[in-house]
Amino acid sequence: MKKEPSNPTGATPTQLPTDESLRQAASEGMDAFVNLFTDTYLQLMGGSLTAESMPLLTADQHTLLAYRILRDELMEGGFCQLIQNGYGAYIFHNPVAKALRLWGLNELGKLLYAAREIYEAHRQDLERERTDEEFMAMYEQYEAFDELEEQFLDKEEYFTATIATYVDEHIEKFILGIRDKVMAEYVLKEKSLAFSIRIVNLYKYLRSTKHEHVMSKQLLRSGTSIGANIHEATYAESPVDMGHKYSIAQKECAETGYWLTLLHQTAYINDTEYESMNRDNTELMKILSTTIINLRNKG
Repeated sequence: MKKEPSNPTGATPTQLPTDESLRQAASEGMDAFVNLFTDTYLQLMGGSLTAESMPLLTADQHTLLAYRILRDELMEGGFCQLIQNGYGAYIFHNPVAKALRLWGLNELGKLLYAAREIYEAHRQDLERERTDEEFMAMYEQYEAFDELEEQFLDKEEYFTATIATYVDEHIEKFILGIRDKVMAEYVLKEKSLAFSIRIVNLYKYLRSTKHEHVMSKQLLRSGTSIGANIHEATYAESPVDMGHKYSIAQKECAETGYWLTLLHQTAYINDTEYESMNRDNTELMKILSTTIINLRNKG
C-alpha cells in the first residue's frame, strides 16, 4: 500500500545538534547522524515542505534533506512511492543530483538523472491520484525504475556514509542559520516561563496580602498566556501558524503591561516591583516583535 508522507517531528521541539548528540548519533551509525540534522530541518519547517517553509533552509541543507527523503522512500517503496507521496518535484526539479555529484557522489547523481528522465516522460500519470490497487499496479507499469532502485539499495550504505562524512567535514554549512533560530526560540521559552512564575507569585501576593481579586486575576490570565502561546508555537504546523502564536503572545504582553501599570498607579505594587516586572515584560515584547518580523521576512 502507498505510504503516506510522515512527519518525524510531531512531538519534539526544535533543537540544535549539540556535540553530545552528534557523538551519540555517530556511534549509532551513519543513518542516525544524517537524521539528526534532517529531523532538525523538518522541525524548523513545521514538518512539511511548503512555499513558506522552503526558504528557511540553505541549498546544502535542502540537498541533505532531499537525500534523507530519497533514502527513506526508496528503501520502503521505491520511486513510485516517492512520487505518489508528493516528493517528485522536490527531488527532480531542484539541483539535488548536481549537488550530490559535487559532494563526490557521481554515481548517485547519474542514478537520479536517469530516474528524472522517466519521471519527466510520465509525470502526469505518475502523480495522478490512485487507489491502493492502482498504486500497486504502478510497480509493473514502471519497471524501468527497478534497476535504478536496485542500484541504490546496493550502494545505500556507501552513499549514506559518504554524505555523513561530507556533512562532518563541512558541518557549519549544515547548521548555518539554524543556531540563531533555535537560540531565539530557547530564549523566548525560558524567559516567558520565568516571567510566568513571577506573575503567579505576584498574583498570590496581591490576593493574600493586598486582598485584590479583580485586577490580579486579569494579570494572571494575560501574564501566563504569554508563555503558553510561546510554548505552543514550538509545535506550530507551519511558519505562518508559528507567527500567529507569537502575535497572540505579543498582544498578551501588551495587556499585561496595562494591568501592571494600573496596579502600580493604584498603589497595589510599588515602584521597584513595577519597574522590575515591566522590564521583563518589555523585554519579552521586544524579542517577540523581532521574531515575528523575521518570520514575515522569510515568508
